[in-house]
Amino acid sequence: MKDFVPKQIQHRLHADEIIELMAAYQAGILMKDLAKRYQIDRRTVSAILRRQGVDKRPRRTR
Repeated sequence: MKDFVPKQIQHRLHADEIIELMAAYQAGILMKDLAKRYQIDRRTVSAILRRQGVDKRPRRTR
């Protein structure tokens, strides 16, 4: 018998959360940190920013 695996719960951001996310990104918060804060995938953060017309920052070099 297989172990029970719960379905992933979708978390949709409200308009005010999207505004906060954009402001935080523009203030320098990393996408991975925003994803954790809003309980969404990093790729979703990127998609939201792209849809809102926010320019992505260049990648940091190590």
